[in-house]
Amino acid sequence: MIDLFEYTDYCAFLRDLFEEKRKKIPFFSYRFFGRKVGVDAGNLIKILQGKRHLSEAGIKRFIHYAQYSGREAKYFETLVLFKKAKKEQENKILFEKLMAIQRIDPFRLEPFQYEFYREWYHTVVLALLHISDFRGNYKALAEHTRPRISVKQARESILLLLKLNLARKEADGKFVPTNSVLTTGKSWKSLAIRSFQQQSINLAMEAFERFTPEERDISTVSIAVGKDDMEEIKRVTGEYRRTVLQIASASEKPDRVYQLNIQLFPLSLRENQV
Repeated sequence: MIDLFEYTDYCAFLRDLFEEKRKKIPFFSYRFFGRKVGVDAGNLIKILQGKRHLSEAGIKRFIHYAQYSGREAKYFETLVLFKKAKKEQENKILFEKLMAIQRIDPFRLEPFQYEFYREWYHTVVLALLHISDFRGNYKALAEHTRPRISVKQARESILLLLKLNLARKEADGKFVPTNSVLTTGKSWKSLAIRSFQQQSINLAMEAFERFTPEERDISTVSIAVGKDDMEEIKRVTGEYRRTVLQIASASEKPDRVYQLNIQLFPLSLRENQV
């Protein structure tokens, strides 16, 4: 079953949907599909090829045919408008709208849960619960982390996750996370977060020695931009983070825990400060 939210090109989505329907329904043809969306077979083929577009009436007909409502209906409508958009600014706005509609709502940590970010390995242990069958073997859990933590730290970390309701123990003895993605939100700027970010930066420095180039991806660039450019870079960076979270949340077979740091900071005074 194809997933609408995995597409950013509605023509590709309709092509895949048509092929899927045709395999399951013997009489499903271009003519039959075209009648459902209000276009003749010839125009439908051109729409599937990306040479023409669905009309506003065609969008509504397809939404009705697919029995979409709410989020799905809004996403498909925006998907068509995104494909039709010719101006760059309009294209950007519609893309952001698509990302907002399909965005996973992460579990938001509250300030009283600051303890989670006091040590870098709590996030690693939580992520490991997504990929390991942990049932109380703290030695094996500790040995999975890089750098390796102690058995005592692994045990304390699990106890903290249970305390903060970030993990739970199932009836069969397996420990599982309660949420797939975490965020502190935009307003929380506690000392704990700053400490965690400093630890993450230090781990990134150590990664040069700890992992081979094939296992890591670290790049740097120095750029000269203005204040308005900085706001645009921050926007694009936020968009990138959301995309990465979506990929991570949709991962069917995760096999390793990674840390992604995005760092942008001044290397000079402003020109008018000199």
